Formats: sequence, structure tokens, C-alpha cells
Amino acid sequence: MGEPRTGGAKAGVEAANALSPRAKGVLGEGLSVIKTLGQRDLPKEFQAKEPVRGGFTRADHVTTRGRFVESKFGPGARLTPRQREAQQKFGPNYRVDRWGPQHIGLGAGAATGAASVSMDDDGR
Repeated sequence: MGEPRTGGAKAGVEAANALSPRAKGVLGEGLSVIKTLGQRDLPKEFQAKEPVRGGFTRADHVTTRGRFVESKFGPGARLTPRQREAQQKFGPNYRVDRWGPQHIGLGAGAATGAASVSMDDDGR
């Protein structure tokens, strides 16, 4: 998916790129919650500690259906060794969401595009 080049979409990409790594992590976690809700599931526990060989890892959230969700934002975001171990342990119940600035651009572009549509006096 290429990066948007104009309008609200471009502004969204630029804003996401300007965020600190911590803020990008929080943004990615929020997007994953929205994705979970869109799948008609609910986050049950946040930063859930899960034992794995050699220690533990934390899932960004665990859903009511028992899925462990890890969110990564940006092209350089990678799973840690313990997260990879949890992914093997839980298989299809370990969901890794990968987000990037282009996703923010798409959302910002859609929002500004919808806001730019004018309505007549009858609301049409």
C-alpha cells in the first residue's frame, strides 16, 4: 500500500510519521482495539502477562474469545523473541496487527473527504 500524496491523507501520514515511538505504540494499540471491536469481539484484559519459556511476554490485549493481540506500528516494528514464542504457543489465537502511517493517512483522507461534501438546505 503506497503512501497518499494529497490533502487530508498526506497530512495524516505526516502526522503519524512525526510521532514518538511511544506514541506510535499507543496509536497502534488503539487501532487494534478498533479492529477487535469490528470483529464483534471485545478486549477483556490489557497488557496481559503471559508466561513463555524463559520468562513472560505481554499481549497488548486479550479478547473475550481468547485471542492474544499484539500491535506493531511502523515498518521497523518487529516481534520480540518472547512474542514470537507466544505466537508459536497460541498459533491462530495470537493475532499480530501491523499498522503504518498509511493507515492514518487513509483514515484522515476519508474523514476530510467526507467533511468536504456539502449538503443543501434539506441535508442532502
